[in-house]
Amino acid sequence: MHDLAFWGSVIVFLLTYALIISEKIHRMVVATAGGMLMLLFGFLTQETALKDNIDFNTLGLLIGMMILVPIPRRTGVFEAVAIWAAKITGGEPLRQAGVYPLMQTLLDAGRSVLLETNGSLPLCGVPDAVGIIVDLKCPDSGMAGHNLADNLAFLRERKRRGCFDEIKFVLSSLDDYHWAREVVEQHRLDRVLPVLFSPVRERLDPATLAQLLLEHRLNVRLQLQLHTLLWPGQSRGV
Repeated sequence: MHDLAFWGSVIVFLLTYALIISEKIHRMVVATAGGMLMLLFGFLTQETALKDNIDFNTLGLLIGMMILVPIPRRTGVFEAVAIWAAKITGGEPLRQAGVYPLMQTLLDAGRSVLLETNGSLPLCGVPDAVGIIVDLKCPDSGMAGHNLADNLAFLRERKRRGCFDEIKFVLSSLDDYHWAREVVEQHRLDRVLPVLFSPVRERLDPATLAQLLLEHRLNVRLQLQLHTLLWPGQSRGV
């Protein structure tokens, strides 16, 4: 009898799971029908189902959440927390004319706004309240010729106005490092605003970069690309 109950339960479970995966019938209906079959064929007693197989604490928590969540949701508190701070990035945001009114709208709504740009376009249209992160392109990227030199002077001017900006160098090689070091020292960027050196881990070992920074006493921050630590070897979906 025990074997019959065991294999019968396995068959009901597999059939129920298959119907849920097929999505031809609503999963709640399938799950309810599976439970009823277990009771109907005697594979599970009603007492055992209620006592051992139902977690009433979890059910109470879920029901309470379903009752309570809609109340603060109507106030907009979840939306406010979700976009308390906004970072505008991806491609080159300043190529989109709509980015300027977007930044101002977010600021007017009381949000903290960050803009990440590759520095190939003028920054003069960016509001002072927006923090700018300029990703200054290094030679190995093939885009160093697109860096707009006037932006460095403009960042100095923003600093005098009390803006909070940063400059980032993504380094793919030792040549990139020495080039970035020369730019930082020539323009004394580390005395103006925070400077970040971010190595491409597949091409420049972070430990090697850290050692160089210590040897040269360069006043910059070492920034590791978080997605390469969380999802190593993946180039998509990060």
